[in-house]
Amino acid sequence: SGNFPSVFDPSRESVSTRVAVVGDGDFVNESLLGRIPGNIELGLNLVDWLVQESDLLEIRAKKIEPRALREVSEEVRPWIKYTNMLVPALVVVGFGLFRWRRRRGREFIVLGKDR
Repeated sequence: SGNFPSVFDPSRESVSTRVAVVGDGDFVNESLLGRIPGNIELGLNLVDWLVQESDLLEIRAKKIEPRALREVSEEVRPWIKYTNMLVPALVVVGFGLFRWRRRRGREFIVLGKDR
């Protein structure tokens, strides 16, 4: 960190600047985040330090961990699977039927008044 000379005009200096040098950008690669547990914290702390928000470094106390689902028995798995597949589809179809019936009811009332 410090003041660095301008590349375009050597007589000018930058404002107080921070630079971080990292050997490999894969430390924040999505496929590698779970293998080395400290990479997420390193990336977040590095960004906070670069934007000069050292107060954020002290606030972050919550650990970022993947949350695994609890195990369910083999008998319950098909019920969960088909419920997750069918219930959203039935909700959409039900809502469509409700709207269709409501609109159809309005058409008869409107047609009945015109005659």
